[in-house]
Amino acid sequence: MLTFYKSIENKVTIIDRPEPGCWISAIAPNADEVCYLRDSVGILPEFIRSALDEEESSHIDADPEEGQTLIIIDTSVTESPSQQDDSTISFTTMPLGIILTEQYVVTISLRPHQVLTEMSQGMARGMQTYMKTRFILQLLLRVTGVFFDAFKKDRQALGCRGTADPPLYA
Repeated sequence: MLTFYKSIENKVTIIDRPEPGCWISAIAPNADEVCYLRDSVGILPEFIRSALDEEESSHIDADPEEGQTLIIIDTSVTESPSQQDDSTISFTTMPLGIILTEQYVVTISLRPHQVLTEMSQGMARGMQTYMKTRFILQLLLRVTGVFFDAFKKDRQALGCRGTADPPLYA
């Protein structure tokens, strides 16, 4: 599904078509939507392929000639007990592609993600789609917050107690 968002009067608003300074969100895009991203928006095909590859690892790639930068990050995803055989909660990761062009920020995700939903609903304070670097940093910050929430839940499920969290890096 392709959705176009733009900050208008400090609110995230859905718009009909891409405009300079907007955010294009592609969640589980179908073949026609992938063609639209490639042909109409001008996203490099290899960037789209990388963003849709479930096995893709986190990295940054740039094509200075086309003026595009690809950022792939692994985001944490919670699988509810109904998707499992028992009542345990499972955490896994999936890639999220962020493509920065001269006019747009494009996110490509294999399936819906909490962070993209929150941002599309304007839950990120001060979000301005035309401030592309700031938008990406806010997105990364929210992804990090979701990861740490999942980390805390995982620790609680394991019965870790105590006043201090263990160091993340030993």
